[in-house]
Amino acid sequence: PQGPAFANSFFSPLNGKLVGYGDLEPGDLIAFRDTYEGEFPKGCITHVGIWVGQGAMIDRSTAGEPVRRLELDGWWKERFVVGLRPRELSERR
Repeated sequence: PQGPAFANSFFSPLNGKLVGYGDLEPGDLIAFRDTYEGEFPKGCITHVGIWVGQGAMIDRSTAGEPVRRLELDGWWKERFVVGLRPRELSERR
């Protein structure tokens, strides 16, 4: 079930290696907090993207929008929580 703990629980060492912004590699999942107002508690992960390198991610902002490449400006960097290198990628490197 989705809810405030769902995204937070996915970004766990059980699912791969946790990495900071400066250690991101293409293919890492990246989590952001407080990206919109809603039912989620403040500080909760509310958006996830895939790091593609050179300061950008691939994401889809809502179900009604297409997938896009997005440069991470200060607004996004302020909301960055953690990166996750999925176990399969970690084991290949």
